[in-house]
Amino acid sequence: AIDTTSTVLTASDTSGVAGVKISGASSGTYTFIDNGSDAEINFICGVGGLGEAVRQGTLRSGLMHEVITQQVPYVLAGSIRDDGPLPDTVMDLIEAQARYAEILRDAKMVLMLSSMLHSIGVGNMLPAWVRVVCVDINPAVVTKLGDRGSSQTAGIVTDVGLFLHQLAAQIGDAIAPGGTRAAAPDAVATGGHDA
Repeated sequence: AIDTTSTVLTASDTSGVAGVKISGASSGTYTFIDNGSDAEINFICGVGGLGEAVRQGTLRSGLMHEVITQQVPYVLAGSIRDDGPLPDTVMDLIEAQARYAEILRDAKMVLMLSSMLHSIGVGNMLPAWVRVVCVDINPAVVTKLGDRGSSQTAGIVTDVGLFLHQLAAQIGDAIAPGGTRAAAPDAVATGGHDA
């Protein structure tokens, strides 16, 4: 059964959220129910970006919430297909690549989550000694990453939501970000909008 009370978004006049529910399903996939228009659902743009949504308490959980609250460096790169990216998205792809290079410079491990084009692009920028974990529901993503020169990649074919849930359960509060021992700053998050 789907738990419709597990939403991470709150209804708000300032966020534009109205009639939106995000619920976890027992299979590890997620159901998104949009009862409104695109303007109502575009709450992140309405508050000025992901960081502001976290600060306001509108975005209360999830990967980007943790990345922001734990101050993990990140870059969201756009693509020519984006039709209204988040304010945090770098749409100048040359600038985005330069920002990727900056945060990847001292990385020892990169976790790539469900973003094929960005994963391949970042994989091509990394030296072979950097550990790479690519998680995607599509097995072709892992194969393509390896075929394009990122042979150091460990591929995990699964739902990203399920993977993150299991990873958090295995790490536990003692060593997870926000726990008793802070995460090392040698892990970076990259992402974008793949279609």
